[in-house]
Amino acid sequence: MRSKEDLKKLKIDFWTAYGKYMTRHASMRGPKISWLNYKTGIRHIYFRQDVDQQGARVSIDIQHGSTSLREVYFDQFWELETLLHSTSGSNWTWERNFHLPSGQEISRISITLPGTNIEKHEDWPLIFTFFERNMLALDEIWVNALDIFKDLES
Repeated sequence: MRSKEDLKKLKIDFWTAYGKYMTRHASMRGPKISWLNYKTGIRHIYFRQDVDQQGARVSIDIQHGSTSLREVYFDQFWELETLLHSTSGSNWTWERNFHLPSGQEISRISITLPGTNIEKHEDWPLIFTFFERNMLALDEIWVNALDIFKDLES
């Protein structure tokens, strides 16, 4: 069992290595991008990456405080389902009502890579590739979908 300090250092090392790994990719929206903190340009819509001892996950989190607006955003993503699945080469999980550990209700569209562990350095290349493939797919889709969501936002 790792101490909290060791686990914190491991996470820093992981995200630093992944950030360096992704520097070879520019966003389709422009050259400057932080893949670790992808800016969608739409309030309440976040592209997230997470990894722990149980696996890795890429998600689209819709965190609008208004349930009805959150559902409008979710439904718009649903219109892009075929494109999302074909661009990423994967089937995503769609959860209209997802509860965060804090109790907050959001909508989440996610894909998981089970059986990987941040504590196993030998898993890192597989996790990096998983994140890379799915974040590049989201970026490609977002180039065309951003204007649709901007219209919904106004």
